[in-house]
Amino acid sequence: MTLTTQKPRFLFSTRFFVSIISFIGCAVIYSLRINFSVALVCMIDHKAVANLSKTENSTKAPPECQRTIVESTAAPVEGNLVWDKKSQGMLLGAFFWGYLATQILGGLMAQRFGGTKILAVNVFVSILVTFLTPVSTEVGFYATYFLRVLLGFVQGVTFPAFHTFWSVWSPPLERSILTSISYAGCQVGNLITLPLSSMLCRYGFSGGWPSIFYVLGIFGAFWLILWLFYVSDSPSSHRFISDKEKHHIVQSLAHQTGDTSRSSNISTPWRAIVTSVPIYAIFVAHFAADWATYTILTCLPTFLKDVLQMDIEQLGFLSALPYVAYFLCINISGFIADFLRSKDVLSTVNTRKLMLAIALLSQAIFLLAAGYCSCGQEYLVIAFLTLGVGLSGFQYAGVLVNYMDVAPRFAGTILGIGNTISCFSGILSAFAMGILTPEGTRQQWLSMFWLTATILIVGTIIYVIFAQGEIQEWAVIKSSEQEMKYLTRSENDHYSKDQVPVTFDSKSERFSS
Repeated sequence: MTLTTQKPRFLFSTRFFVSIISFIGCAVIYSLRINFSVALVCMIDHKAVANLSKTENSTKAPPECQRTIVESTAAPVEGNLVWDKKSQGMLLGAFFWGYLATQILGGLMAQRFGGTKILAVNVFVSILVTFLTPVSTEVGFYATYFLRVLLGFVQGVTFPAFHTFWSVWSPPLERSILTSISYAGCQVGNLITLPLSSMLCRYGFSGGWPSIFYVLGIFGAFWLILWLFYVSDSPSSHRFISDKEKHHIVQSLAHQTGDTSRSSNISTPWRAIVTSVPIYAIFVAHFAADWATYTILTCLPTFLKDVLQMDIEQLGFLSALPYVAYFLCINISGFIADFLRSKDVLSTVNTRKLMLAIALLSQAIFLLAAGYCSCGQEYLVIAFLTLGVGLSGFQYAGVLVNYMDVAPRFAGTILGIGNTISCFSGILSAFAMGILTPEGTRQQWLSMFWLTATILIVGTIIYVIFAQGEIQEWAVIKSSEQEMKYLTRSENDHYSKDQVPVTFDSKSERFSS
């Protein structure tokens, strides 16, 4: 196919601003998701809960590291809700039951109705749930539980919808950086929400912890207005984009996505998806990556307490360093991946494999290194965790973007399947922790870390062997005659006479003269 093209600037372009708004959106979505974990600590009457069970487990082995515990000078925050540990665990886990239910559905809905609308509904309902949460606690436990499940249900569409959205907004050679910018907002949401919620819990209005939900809900409402005003489902329907940039994006994606206006009429090739080896390679790598993520998020705090007797709060800002590094690596990896591809240093598939190998193998190495640290090496543990968690951000330019490489039009739906599978890694990793670390000894924890490292290594090997980087034959959507006329119209419409025709190579995803 012969076309004319001149790549418009990236910085301060419409697609750049859309990625920034998406970045803020991911931060908002995660803030509405994780605020409950801090608020729950503040709304519980811990003394009353402790009186419900006065017996402690005395079978646990004595700690290997003895540390002097420094009591905080600030009075503890106590709420008025008497929900025992089991009930608190149910509330924290309720989100994931709803989250599991809409992974595949979210991709299908975004494919049919557009990612912009699905994400808008997601945030709108999330805001309502957030505002209603303080009221639900007065109604009772099950009202709050229902809202947490509902929040998970609507937020389960987040990543499938974003993948569908970027499949029609990101040129192939900018795919890594645009998605990396967007998803980096998740970590910023964590970094901002946790300390902000802690502050509002103690000093906020309406009794402290309710202000967490009101402040973050209002912030989410402002973002929703911005999203609806500025963002559209595709470049073709955007009201502020230049004709030059619009033509560039549509032209670069024509061989992959076809006519975006016909998305609702495209049937999903289920048989091809479930028999595709490259798709299964992505699923395996995605599962391995999420296993490590859930292990670090849920298991490591217990390890630090069980073995090293560390109180992560006593280390202050050091506890946030791994996630600062994660945020930086997500964006750096996007730039590196797109640079390697645009300069023909590596092919798309080799770039994805390199990014994935860095992410997973570094986690395996540094997680094991942290497990072998001894008493008095707490800061070394933080250093290893910072390196491991930080470098794991390279997976965003590897396996997660690979969904859009092999099947851009169906990326949201396939990601929904992958997310559903990978969600079980969190359930299984927590189960494995309970089986392998009954007494919390160092040797038992090393068994857990070796299991995680093995899963990471196996996931890397399978991905490196079977992954592909080009669009699969079954995922190619034929362009309509009307679109082809638009793409091949006279260069005088948008381009100067000194521009030359180019040919697009679908294998390399590059234009050549």
